[in-house]
Amino acid sequence: DDVIFFYTDGLIEARADGEFFGEDRLREIIRSTSASDAPALAKHIYSLANNFTEGKLNDDLAILTIEYKPEKVLRLAS
Repeated sequence: DDVIFFYTDGLIEARADGEFFGEDRLREIIRSTSASDAPALAKHIYSLANNFTEGKLNDDLAILTIEYKPEKVLRLAS
């Protein structure tokens, strides 16, 4: 299964004590996550960003995940 992960700059620019959440942290989370599906991944990353800022997200933040599951693709008969 493949997941496409979209996000706005509010995610990687979330700050705590002058430190950004950042792309490196995001990449590591995605690599190491055990989230079972696209919605769970989005919720998990939002939760980590919110915890990182101690609930003080100061910018707009959007996360969109799209999951491709080949077994669920509708195949049209020719």
